[in-house]
Amino acid sequence: VGAAGVVQPTPTGTPQAGGAQSAKTTSPTTKTTAPIPVNGSLVSLAADVATEPQPTVGDATLVQRGEANNPYYGGWDLYTDDGHYYYSLTKSGLPKAVKGKEDVGDGIFTREIAAALYAVNGDLATARLRMAEAPQLPGKVVPPGPKSFDNFVWDFGMDALIAGSSNPQVRAGVLRLYATLPDVTVTHTTVEGQPALTLTAGAAELPDGYQETLNLNADTGVPLSYVGTEPKRPDTDVSYKSTRVAVADVAAGKF
Repeated sequence: VGAAGVVQPTPTGTPQAGGAQSAKTTSPTTKTTAPIPVNGSLVSLAADVATEPQPTVGDATLVQRGEANNPYYGGWDLYTDDGHYYYSLTKSGLPKAVKGKEDVGDGIFTREIAAALYAVNGDLATARLRMAEAPQLPGKVVPPGPKSFDNFVWDFGMDALIAGSSNPQVRAGVLRLYATLPDVTVTHTTVEGQPALTLTAGAAELPDGYQETLNLNADTGVPLSYVGTEPKRPDTDVSYKSTRVAVADVAAGKF
């Protein structure tokens, strides 16, 4: 399960614009006491988001994904507060998945969310390492190489951002992690009438010939949409609508 709940190729091990600050990072494998440079605008937004109140309704986050060019990248995702993940390509199929306890997350999102929560106030080098390693099973972790590090933080951070989109602490943690990525640029725009920030990943985060952009609400950091572009293939153009729900209501088809 790749970024944003979309099934994607395994993150690559190799290395997308406006008046943004660029941040050079320090690899956790390098022993140094120098601070990690960060993108100030994302750090500032993270600090604001971290003060937002926690949701008081529901016990799960429901994300409806729409895809303009390939329905395979769309669908309905349910991330429960106790760590389960259920998916259906259609709305009508989600109650069956929940009632049948068809958890297809393998704990990945839970670990990615935990890494994002640590990043809110934790040491940035440690937070980056935790996110880069989060999808791997405990006890079987292979440390990422320096060329794949930023790619993993970008990709797995997006997983956490979508899965934890209703939790301001998760959003704040991912924003703080994204502030460390060296080639991510940030521009101000408008998406569906909302003030938005467009994060565009660069060479350090993605392989040559591939581009990704992520649109976030400029005030809350809630993900709005994502675009992946590569030569000779239609864009992956995903929109997100996130709401709080009760698992029991989803199982009963009341959502």
